[in-house]
Amino acid sequence: MDMQLTSLHGLADGVNMLTLPNGLRVAWERTPTETVAAMLRTRFGSGHERAGQEGWAHLLEHIIMSGGSRRFPREESAAVRRKLGTYNMQTGWNDTTFTADFLAERTPLFLEFLSDLAFHPLLREQDLVTERTVAEREIAESISQPGFQDYSEFTRACFGEGQYTYAKLGRPETLALASVGDMRSLHARGYGASNMDLILVGGLPEGIEDLVRASFEHAPAGEPTPAPFQSAAPIRDVTTLVRPAPERANGDEETSAEFYLALSAPPSWHQDSVSINMLAYLLGGDPDSLLFRKVREEKGLAYRIQAVYDGTDDGLAQVQAFVPPSRWEEVLSAVFDEFQNLKARPIDEDEFHAFKDILRYSMAKSSERNESRLQRVRHMLDGELALETMAEVMEEMTPLDLQDAARNYLSTEDYVLLVRDPSVR
Repeated sequence: MDMQLTSLHGLADGVNMLTLPNGLRVAWERTPTETVAAMLRTRFGSGHERAGQEGWAHLLEHIIMSGGSRRFPREESAAVRRKLGTYNMQTGWNDTTFTADFLAERTPLFLEFLSDLAFHPLLREQDLVTERTVAEREIAESISQPGFQDYSEFTRACFGEGQYTYAKLGRPETLALASVGDMRSLHARGYGASNMDLILVGGLPEGIEDLVRASFEHAPAGEPTPAPFQSAAPIRDVTTLVRPAPERANGDEETSAEFYLALSAPPSWHQDSVSINMLAYLLGGDPDSLLFRKVREEKGLAYRIQAVYDGTDDGLAQVQAFVPPSRWEEVLSAVFDEFQNLKARPIDEDEFHAFKDILRYSMAKSSERNESRLQRVRHMLDGELALETMAEVMEEMTPLDLQDAARNYLSTEDYVLLVRDPSVR
């Protein structure tokens, strides 16, 4: 049966995509390296669970990961994993991913192993019992982390109830309800080839298309699952959360409070994401950034301060710092001063181009790594901006464009602030 082979629209030359008759999309890129970065993604995650199934998708991931498959039972599966550099699975809201990094010569073995594990896991009772206990310990470890409730409250204030506050690890009482039959039913719902993408980047062997076809073309197609993502409302008004952080205290010694300021930002597929990325880097991306100069060097209010942008699903921009207890309001005032400066006048032309050069370097450096190039392909499959497009947009930007972005997104009236202060009782 013929495969459909096309160039992946919007990506650089050398990246191709094929679609197998069962619906599996495969994208690959050869690089002059001795290793391969790989990802198999099924568009099925915690967001596809039904009421009373909280944590089941994550539990299924555990069983697949450790329980082996039809051709690679538990012991043989472990032996194959030891031949790979890294190997992992992760459950998200919209998807579950298998990721690996290995010597290029292991590519045929990896593809055989991955296909069998993804489509024909054993899902045995003894593995369910073992991994349910492991998952329960993971839940306990997660909720035992200092600040767990505070960070959950902060996330809820930023996004409301939904995918960001959903307990994807589940609860012991919901995990206790899961049977082997339930795991097999869940696997049948979400782990079909038509619901998956396979991405390979690295020193791929000749004939990679034939290797992929041999391992994956007979996998069951299944049915695509709709994405459960629903966009959250942007942050409106001011929410200030000042919470005690007793674990940060150290007797009479002065310690630091945690400072997290969050603002709504565009998602990564939006063209304004390039402007926000630049603003974040300008504000707190390196030791010469505006906040580093203002808050650390001029005012001595922080050793570390950074601005970060995450455009995953709903976008969020944050300023994060460790500040003197009880002086967080001074830090907030200093941050807002820099916001207002960026809104009031365009940044100096020479400084603007210096930061642009730093970002260009960062993009170029990132593209030298197989893992980063893999993520680039993933973003394109998801309809997000390609790295090349981002670079083109950035090259066309002017200081006035950055000033407009600051006026649109650096709000001093709509934000969420979390301060975890050891001096608060």
